Parts: sequence; C-alpha cells; structure tokens
Amino acid sequence: MADVMVKEGWKEAGYEYVCIDDCWPSLQRDAQGRLQADPKRFPGGIKKLADYVHSKGLKLGIYADVGEKTCAGYPGSLILKENYKRSCLPACSKHLVIGNFGLSHDQQESQMALWAIMAAPLLMSNDLRDICPRSKELLQNRRIIDISQDPLGKQGYRTAKGNSFEVWERPLSKDRLAVAVLNHQEIGGPRRFAISDVPGWKFCDPHCNVTLILPQYKEMGVQTKESKLILYVNPSGTVLLMVTPISKDIRRLHWKYTSVKQNQVIIL
Repeated sequence: MADVMVKEGWKEAGYEYVCIDDCWPSLQRDAQGRLQADPKRFPGGIKKLADYVHSKGLKLGIYADVGEKTCAGYPGSLILKENYKRSCLPACSKHLVIGNFGLSHDQQESQMALWAIMAAPLLMSNDLRDICPRSKELLQNRRIIDISQDPLGKQGYRTAKGNSFEVWERPLSKDRLAVAVLNHQEIGGPRRFAISDVPGWKFCDPHCNVTLILPQYKEMGVQTKESKLILYVNPSGTVLLMVTPISKDIRRLHWKYTSVKQNQVIIL
C-alpha cells in the first residue's frame, strides 16, 4: 500500500500515513505480556514494516484498543485496570469510505465535502490498489484538501436546516468562507437552492468571488449580496463553494463579525 501511495499520487496530494487496522497482533502475548505481531502476517515484525514505510517518506500508524480485547477479539492494550469496553462503531464512522462499497458518487461527494467543512481527518478506509478513477479523483481533489487542511484551523458547523436541506459553513484563512449545501432527499432530480439562503451570504458585501468546487469545478464570478444565484443539488449530494470577499475593508467582512448562530436558521 505504501508503494501505491507514492506511485499513484496520494503522497503528493498530502496523504502521509499508512494505518494498520485491527487483526495485526498475534492471539498470544510474548513472555513479558506485551503485544506482538502475528508471525504469519508480519514475519519481519512491525519494525521492519515501519522502516519500509518510512523509507517511502510516509508514516506508519497502528490500531490499538484500551480494553482487554479489540473489536475483532484480539488482545487489547489493557491500559485501564478495569474492564473497559468501548463501541467500535464511532471509530469506524470516522473513516472516509469513498472508493469502498455502498455509496453512490453523490454520497461520496457529500462525505468528502462535509469532512472538509468539519476539519475531520482524511482517513481513508479502502483499497487503493483497486479504486475507481472517479473516487480517486475526488479523494485527491486539491481544492477540497486545501479546505480540509486550511491553516486557520477552525471547524465548520451547520448553520441552517430545513426543507430537506442542510447548510454547513467554515471560516477559512485569508478571510474566505467555505459553504456546503447538502440535499437529504434521495429520489428525484437536482433541487434548487438560492445562495441568498446561506446564512453567511451577508459575508458577500459589497462583492465577493464565488468558486464552485463540487460537483464540478467552475468559477462563478463576482457576486453581490443581492445576487439571484441558484445552486442545483443532486439527491443525497452536496454543493461545495468557496466564497472570497472583495472589499477595501476586509476586516468588516470577517466571519467573526457576522451574526450567524448555529442551528437557528430554518429554511422554509
């Protein structure tokens, strides 16, 4: 997998960890009671594998569980003295399953967009050796990755909900704003959403530049707060935008000076 990450552009796109999930340890601890790698799967041990991954300019991560056993029943780390059981589902739900099974492409775009808005780690759970080109292109989309890794470091949040839509907004560096509009309906065709219904659209005063990132890249040009711009959002899909203010007084337009309140705007 490390070879694929280097050869297929994943490392260049910013992905730097190869993480080993559950089932890597032996069912038996060593003589000192420590975890040890399964000798059949890792005959050279974890150190040899780590050295190889590091030689590719990547880092190695490894799964552990603070309970007596892992989710799959392998020995746990036993960090706590008492039997500590945790749910495995929350940990799994943090992974990007883009390129795996079960999601339409629109749903994959929704997951990628929301992970970027929420500043969530881009931790993939898939087989990079056998991933479809569209999923690969989405996961390596530099504009989405730039939002995810924005140096301002602020997490976005939901600012509006209603009529089977959700609006998520995230303040970015250089006084920019990322906006995701999610369509919860799963049937029918694309649905219309007026950009003026985005709570943070007051950010566009007197002018702003709008860049459409998902479902496809498009420069939408200079807009105003009164613009009648309409977004078309596919069923279970998401439109992802970047809004950049154009003003002589940028400080007046910064996110922190807007009056948007989380989850208090209802779109009728």
